[in-house]
Amino acid sequence: MVWAVMNTRTFKNRSVRPFSQDTLRPPGESLRLQLEELEFEALVYFLVLLGAAVSGALFLFVSPSGAIAPIHAVGFAINFGIMIAVVVAGFTSGAKLRGIIRKVRLIRLGFDGERHVGQRLNRLMLRGFTVYHDIVFEKAGQSFNIDHVVIGKGGVYAVETKTRRKPLDKKGEKQWKVRYDGKKLQFPHYTESKAIRQAQANAQFLSQWLSDSVGKHVPVESLIIIPGWWVESTTYRPVVVLNDQAVDKFRFETRAPLNAATMKQIDTMLFRHNAESLN
Repeated sequence: MVWAVMNTRTFKNRSVRPFSQDTLRPPGESLRLQLEELEFEALVYFLVLLGAAVSGALFLFVSPSGAIAPIHAVGFAINFGIMIAVVVAGFTSGAKLRGIIRKVRLIRLGFDGERHVGQRLNRLMLRGFTVYHDIVFEKAGQSFNIDHVVIGKGGVYAVETKTRRKPLDKKGEKQWKVRYDGKKLQFPHYTESKAIRQAQANAQFLSQWLSDSVGKHVPVESLIIIPGWWVESTTYRPVVVLNDQAVDKFRFETRAPLNAATMKQIDTMLFRHNAESLN
């Protein structure tokens, strides 16, 4: 079974897709790739766990002749050593598998959120905006991604999606309100400020990257979208925070509107950077 999985994963090395055009990354692509790797790891650990269970049963109860036999029928020391190895492999694989399942749940939530918000943002193209998703950059030797970028006559926005589960109160009802005061996001069950700093840093990085690419200063505003929550904001600085329902009414205007020539330059640079071959 492991061989079959590995063979499937390497099949693309022996064939190519019928089209050669570069393809833009869809929303949540980085998370999808992480899920793909984790699912493969989970399968491997599951097979190891299954093998450990089967091996343990065979060594304990089945003799070479196929009949049920007590454990003292074979060498105790060898049998004991094998059983220790099987138990250790089983517990280790079980612990790894449990950790992977938890991680998959978190990444799946983020993936679903980015796909949902990405579909919302794609509607902006009907209003003349250009939208890119999951743009991967490298900084200080580390890869990171900007979830979405929106380009229009009003300027450029770097958009981050933050998907959070809604806790239940003592009555079992969903708590649905998050407050933003310019410094932190106050959820019902915790306070978060890291998302604000990340959104600012991503906007600053994109501004510098675009400025270097097109040869003139390109300001970039930062926006956080929290799907499914009611957002109460007391300010739009330094980051705008909205829910997904507010995207359609948001004007996406910055303090640095763009002319047609600059928009085309930015679009060309982002397309070249974001497009990838699927072959």
